[in-house]
Amino acid sequence: MPRSSRKITLKNMSIKENLSLNESGFIFNPTTGESYMVNPTGLYIMHLLKTNSDHQQVKQDLIDRFSLDAMQVEKDFREFMNTLEYFQLI
Repeated sequence: MPRSSRKITLKNMSIKENLSLNESGFIFNPTTGESYMVNPTGLYIMHLLKTNSDHQQVKQDLIDRFSLDAMQVEKDFREFMNTLEYFQLI
């Protein structure tokens, strides 16, 4: 995953409203014409973020649904959000 050299503040950033998501993990940004793929977990997070911008609730949902370690979810969520920000999807 690309890493931005700058730190971003992730406080309740949400997915851009005009993005198209399908159930295979295909993401299309009609503003730029670019498309992306995410794995099933990434797609699940994208759907959560489209309906709920409260990051704490999204992370708690991941912990509860998949029985994950909170520290690992925090790290992975931040990395995923940094990637979304890098590609201007949030």
